[in-house]
Amino acid sequence: MRAARCVTHASGCVITNTSCSLATPCHENYPVSNQAPLESTAVRRWRRTVNAPRLTGTLLRAFRFAFVGLSGVFVNLCCTWVAYTWLFQTWPETGRHGAALLTGIGVSIATNYLLNARWTWSDRSASLHGRWHRFYRFAVVALAAAAVQFGLAMTLALLLNQAYLLAQAIGIALASTLNFVANNAWTFRSRGQPSDASPVPTGPLAPSFR
Repeated sequence: MRAARCVTHASGCVITNTSCSLATPCHENYPVSNQAPLESTAVRRWRRTVNAPRLTGTLLRAFRFAFVGLSGVFVNLCCTWVAYTWLFQTWPETGRHGAALLTGIGVSIATNYLLNARWTWSDRSASLHGRWHRFYRFAVVALAAAAVQFGLAMTLALLLNQAYLLAQAIGIALASTLNFVANNAWTFRSRGQPSDASPVPTGPLAPSFR
């Protein structure tokens, strides 16, 4: 069927050498039999609101962030054991225990930052000065999340009749979520760039996304 050209007016459209119903307006250069369906206002609004690539990128970041967090638990435990067994073995028991815990926490925060900067948010580059600022903000967020986890777990343990494992699990889940949101929106946010304006690189350790 020959494509029909039309001139669209406010009242409908006028088609050369054929007829057109005002109830089914046509578009220029479209055959009358193959008209593209018109999207409703609600569908167009939904398409503008939901950005599928951005949502997928955020979920991928969250997965990588969780994986890095699990590796940080392993690093924390190993460093705490090494510090308690070897580095501070001559210290008094109380000081030895506290120093070993602080060593494990400090090293795990550093390794978590390096892995997140190199992998989770590798598409958001920064200068050397900016990297130090990011590390400072990452440490602040990590300590704040730990405080939230501790306070929430203690409160829920009292409310749940000493069900401390359930309280700890809820505290970890909430603190981890807040930790990711804060790091995504504040720690690793590039200047003038939205939180997830660009896709997450798909390589194993991609240096930056362009």
